[in-house]
Amino acid sequence: MIGLDVLRAWTGAPASEANDALLLRMERAAVARVEAWTGLPFGEPAERVDTLTGTGTTTLYLSAPPVGPVVVEELWYPGHASPTTLPSSSYGVSGSVLTRYSGHVWYAVYMYRVTYQAGYAPDAVPELYQDAVVRMVSMMWNQRGSEDLASEGGGGFSFVRNADALDAVLRGLPRRWRV
Repeated sequence: MIGLDVLRAWTGAPASEANDALLLRMERAAVARVEAWTGLPFGEPAERVDTLTGTGTTTLYLSAPPVGPVVVEELWYPGHASPTTLPSSSYGVSGSVLTRYSGHVWYAVYMYRVTYQAGYAPDAVPELYQDAVVRMVSMMWNQRGSEDLASEGGGGFSFVRNADALDAVLRGLPRRWRV
């Protein structure tokens, strides 16, 4: 997602097989934390299927922003036995928001299955998330060897648990609506 050259530049790590392996492991850990916090997938686009309950409004929230076409099926409503695929002209997508058009709403008693591709190619991840990963890797690199350090103080010094510093980076990122 980031690349070894950038990770080395941010951490000051000298190039070596062992350092590169450690940086890549730290990057994977940071990406996993950012994915868990945001609910966004940072791998190659892959199929996602969200099953959503209607809200009685024109808006539904997907678990991730789609890339490419979206297919919406009404799974259930009173008196109906099989799924019905909605015409793509009856809804639109902006980010993770699915909006119903032409005065229609996502009926509160209906269930909807939404199938789409979501994810980011490694060179297409938004900068905000790349920056968070780089900052987290840099912190992990600079604090290696003190991974279990707890908050303590004395003699004019105070230390903060490493996980708290990493969590502070995450708190600067938007969280996604959970489906």
